Amino acid sequence: MLIFLGDWQGGSYDAGYAKGRIPKNGKMSRHFQLEANMTLSGAAADKRIPMSVANQKQALVKIYNVVTNASVATGKVENEDAVMKAAQQLKAAGSKGVLVCGIEDKNAQLLVLAINQALTSEAFSTAATRQIRKGSNAKVSQLITDMKAGNVDTLIMSGVNPVYTLPNSSEFASALKKVNLSVSFSLKEDETASLTSIAAAAPHYLESWNDVSIVKGSYGITQPTIRPLFDTKQFQDVLMSLNGNTGSYYDYLRANAVSNIGEVHGIKYCMTVFMLGFLLQLQQVLLIMPPQQIL
Repeated sequence: MLIFLGDWQGGSYDAGYAKGRIPKNGKMSRHFQLEANMTLSGAAADKRIPMSVANQKQALVKIYNVVTNASVATGKVENEDAVMKAAQQLKAAGSKGVLVCGIEDKNAQLLVLAINQALTSEAFSTAATRQIRKGSNAKVSQLITDMKAGNVDTLIMSGVNPVYTLPNSSEFASALKKVNLSVSFSLKEDETASLTSIAAAAPHYLESWNDVSIVKGSYGITQPTIRPLFDTKQFQDVLMSLNGNTGSYYDYLRANAVSNIGEVHGIKYCMTVFMLGFLLQLQQVLLIMPPQQIL
């Protein structure tokens, strides 16, 4: 049902998962995996239950019924005996159990929330959501429909390569020809950049300033570790220019940090981060200078 090993939701789950898989006092975590295709998570599971996404949604209802003692009507699913066994063991685990789901369906996710709340799962919290993936397949499909109808005059893309990554990439490439102006900000001339009206050279993330909120309630700044290698311009700086803002993205980040953290803490935080960035860049200068010049 979910691929949580590897880079799911930004990764970082592998180590915690591995700890629970080490037998201690004759016990270790038990892992059931419901999925349509073989994954790293499925390969590591105690019991892998292959089933289609449609059946996975029905399986969620069955698990919900077992955990909450409800009686929501649902049809028979593939490998139902294995699903019911997993549901019973999940219920028995109580607060030590957790159910996670990668199905892009609001109702499926609401069921998962309800199941984990019924379990009072210690591993599941709605108070610290990870602000990582906010894409929408439905909106991408609508975009392609609008492009094909000639309703999109200008399309600006940054850090994406839909001509390569979309399952219906040929349809996107064909629709792109009907867009009057298309721009792709990219590190290289990839499949999408080679078809757009303008291919704009973007800097590497190690050359760029940015900010992040990986977990709700947290805030951090990413800083460049190397000087710009080529004649590039960060996408955020371009957006500011297009909106008539004459400042730099660096200045915008600094002001935003102050507003997010508070004036006193924000200024101290920025000064610490920016000073670290300055020292790092100074170190780079010293490293590339001949020894006699350093002395």
